[in-house]
Amino acid sequence: MSQPDLSAREQLERDVADFKEGMALLKDNRLDEAVERFRRAATTGVDRPMEHYALAVALYKKGEWEEAKGEVWRFLAMSPKTNNYVVQAKAILPVIERKLAERREAGQREGERPAGRVGDSGAGLDAAREEGGGGARPADPLAQCEAYEAGLNAYLRGDYAGAEERFREALEEVPGSKHVLNNLGLACLGRREHDRAIECFEKALEMDGGFLEARNTLGLAWNDYGTVKAAKEFEAVLGADPNFFDALVNLGSLYYRKGDLPGARGMWERARALRPADAQVQRNLALFR
Repeated sequence: MSQPDLSAREQLERDVADFKEGMALLKDNRLDEAVERFRRAATTGVDRPMEHYALAVALYKKGEWEEAKGEVWRFLAMSPKTNNYVVQAKAILPVIERKLAERREAGQREGERPAGRVGDSGAGLDAAREEGGGGARPADPLAQCEAYEAGLNAYLRGDYAGAEERFREALEEVPGSKHVLNNLGLACLGRREHDRAIECFEKALEMDGGFLEARNTLGLAWNDYGTVKAAKEFEAVLGADPNFFDALVNLGSLYYRKGDLPGARGMWERARALRPADAQVQRNLALFR
């Protein structure tokens, strides 16, 4: 006798549990198990962008470049136009492209392609490109910057000191890159070096005042110094993009700390409407039960 289908609530609870388990496994570098959890959570028939992002990171760390690239594009196709994870996903893409090119060159030198790798034929990647907008993309100088790649790898491992060092090297190779500056600021923020993080984010915004990812993280950096400046940055982000997920969550947390409970709940409800399965938002809203 077949088992009854899971209710929507049961499915959501299982997906959240899979995602949490996957993140713990990823942290422990148990990559095969993490991939299994993320795949199950990402293939339930519901758009789950963060599950695809996490799956991409796990596949990236495993060296499964083809599949990682496909998951990055699926994540980007499902995500709002701008948030911190989108910045990181876009930063990883040129690194993956380079890895794939190196593997193809190695295969040509050896007279054969790597065997036994799912997706080596390229099947599925064309669809992923179409989801992400398709078409030829301009050459990205960061794609050839080894220091930037090393910084991303260090950041993904949680080695913020190493990431900071490598991003500073990348900034010497690609001066004036707002993306390197933003990632450098994130590495400094990971080390609780708020003053240096603020300097990086402000420099990135001097280059591009509409760089919402940097403005949102600038708000995070200001958060420990005072709510007024932080709120100003989050509100500016939402004024430009009302669906900027991270700014909704961050502003809601700021309101909660200030004691503005209706304001906090309103921000988090808007965030939940964008990503119903997000575990952090669910935990935050549980405070009102």
